[in-house]
Amino acid sequence: MSTARSRRRRPAIPAFVTALVALVALTVAAGGEAAGPAEVKQPPPLPAPASFGPALVERVVSARVFHTRISVVRNANTRKIGRSLATLRPTWVTGLLRYRRGQFPTRKEARGWEEIRRIVRTYSPGSQFDVVLNALQYRTPKAIRTEMARMRAKLGNEGWFFDFLSSAFKKHPRMVRAMVNSAHAHGEWVGGNVFGLAKRRKLPHRVDFYSVQDAVFRLNLGEARRLASSKPVVYHLNNNPAHQRSGGCRFIEGLSTTRRKRLIKLRAFQQLQYGFRFSYPAYFPECQRARPRGPGSFLYSYNAFRDPPVADVIREMLNLYDFSPAT
Repeated sequence: MSTARSRRRRPAIPAFVTALVALVALTVAAGGEAAGPAEVKQPPPLPAPASFGPALVERVVSARVFHTRISVVRNANTRKIGRSLATLRPTWVTGLLRYRRGQFPTRKEARGWEEIRRIVRTYSPGSQFDVVLNALQYRTPKAIRTEMARMRAKLGNEGWFFDFLSSAFKKHPRMVRAMVNSAHAHGEWVGGNVFGLAKRRKLPHRVDFYSVQDAVFRLNLGEARRLASSKPVVYHLNNNPAHQRSGGCRFIEGLSTTRRKRLIKLRAFQQLQYGFRFSYPAYFPECQRARPRGPGSFLYSYNAFRDPPVADVIREMLNLYDFSPAT
């Protein structure tokens, strides 16, 4: 090979390649290797919203009015529902709206939501409301962020309640972390149902609260107390409306008014011993019943205000074991 050919000029290195090499050198000099796609560090966790604190869980009330576009409170409009809930002076109304993935409030539902909140806040100005979603229906961070963004734009809810939270965390932990980040980035609180307490399954520790429910009136009180030592725990009655033998259906259709009152008094008292907060069943739980005439079935919520002795005992227990918003 001739000397002239061996000295042939090499092609110039593109500017972007030079910049990339310099960036890698700076990264190594700073104390480590350049991170690959799988090694990109997650941003630091966002702090929990300041609005979630002891005052919020003082008087918790369960109310399901719309379930996946179905109006489930029979013989009552949203004005009447709002006035009834207001008599309980709640600090937190949980479960008012529940939606499937891809569903969003209709104009009627959004108006009902606003009317109920306005009436309740006339008597309890600081009361807050959540929206319920099924965490198992979302797999990716993008899916949950999109759903939450569209929902908050329509409703302006203060918080989120995710059913099957612990199950979703086991299957899609990145999605759950994105859910928590999205809520906290917008000043909203977030939590939901956790299952498998006896098995000590791993739970998302950055949520603001855990929710537990019983199984046909049996509640794992020891595990509820263990959870409550690290995070607020809210208890609600079992709700599995498609199954007639579930605790929710039995509460509505299998118990007498006297036995309902007895169960509510028991759970209210157990709050003191085991550290959880009771979400009192105002318009909750739900059950699916066959239509008396013709095929098909309908979904409906229990209405404590059409069972006046139960509504009275809920008020009594709230005032006995739960703090008053005025104090």
